[in-house]
Amino acid sequence: MKKLLLFSLFSFFLMNFTSAQSNGCVPNVQYQDSTFGVYPAPYNVDSNPDGGIQEKACVNTPYYFTWTIKIPESVTIAGFTATIDSIIVEETGAIVDLPAGMEYSFNPAQGVFVPADSLACITIFGSPEVANTYDLKIAMTIYSQDLILIGNPQVVTLPDPLFPQADGNYYLEVIDEGSPDCFVDSADDLLAESFSIRNLPNPFSNHTYVEIVAEYSDDLIFRVFDLVGNEVHREVISINEGLNNHEFDGSRLANGIYMYTLEKDGALVSDKMIINR
Repeated sequence: MKKLLLFSLFSFFLMNFTSAQSNGCVPNVQYQDSTFGVYPAPYNVDSNPDGGIQEKACVNTPYYFTWTIKIPESVTIAGFTATIDSIIVEETGAIVDLPAGMEYSFNPAQGVFVPADSLACITIFGSPEVANTYDLKIAMTIYSQDLILIGNPQVVTLPDPLFPQADGNYYLEVIDEGSPDCFVDSADDLLAESFSIRNLPNPFSNHTYVEIVAEYSDDLIFRVFDLVGNEVHREVISINEGLNNHEFDGSRLANGIYMYTLEKDGALVSDKMIINR
């Protein structure tokens, strides 16, 4: 089954142009109004049999998966509600039971998540080395002055039934190399089947034109991100069937590599642009 091109595709695309520590994933905004937790929600045989990690990894084959984390203003632990100062995810050891051959990165940078960010994300990626079923968990530390009475800070590991929609498991199934059930990162899926994009000139100094060849007319979201996942531009553009040229003004942006996307209902196509003055 082809993988839906959600923001996890974009995060993996970012990492192809940066190092593993680039903190390049992008949170999925559909969870903006969710309660504290990790999304998509974990697998639960009773309440969420379609949740968790659906795609199977294969030995010695590139794979990725992205979690979005909702950072709340406050959290209730053992019946006690505390205002969140920050949540820390360590640079090593934070993903419990991660297969050998795989790594992770996160956004915001340095793994310091604060309520002002609202959403954060973690991506696991790499080529697993041993076939097995791995029960992945995310270890994080909650800091709050309100928690001093019960011991500050508090370490939590998600999924955790203490938190809403967090009762279950993130099973990553790694199967034999070459299996027909392997995860497929297919660039010919969804929007990519109907839209192709590039920008000219590239590199550019202040202005470039995004050339969009479309098989049908639609309104799409055009977004631009820097390489740490910060959105620097967003607009809705109307695309007509055939060749379209959309002018992008990058004069206010610093020199560097940027990723841009066309999005519709969670699916996207993406490419990179380079500003060089």
